[in-house]
Amino acid sequence: MPDSVSQQMLAAVCRGENNIDIIAVGADSQMYHNLWDGTSWQRGWDSLGGSFASLSPSLVSWGQDHLEAFGVDAKTSTLLRKTWNGADWDDDWSALEGATFGSAVAIDSWVGVRRSFTIIYGSYADVQFVLGSRQD
Repeated sequence: MPDSVSQQMLAAVCRGENNIDIIAVGADSQMYHNLWDGTSWQRGWDSLGGSFASLSPSLVSWGQDHLEAFGVDAKTSTLLRKTWNGADWDDDWSALEGATFGSAVAIDSWVGVRRSFTIIYGSYADVQFVLGSRQD
């Protein structure tokens, strides 16, 4: 990972026993990933690329072999997503259309027949809600 990461630009999720994943926006505005395997952190950070706003990213998991990383694009303010399938990250970031974001997002997921994301964002005291869902 380059130079440094701000403590305010980290997100973590536990995707199973002895697995903690962290993503972070680096000083170069790219997203990075690291993993705790129950014994130690992986050596070095995986670059996920992109160019992100200086806002906290979000990371969700709904199983041992599934992660989704989210961040706000530095140029367009759209929410971008990248998925990990248990072996590899998607090659590119994909945009979630419909809204632009001027503040950090909080995203949650749950397991069921229908998997949904709730995206919550706000601007000072004016908190707005945007709901999105995806069926797998």
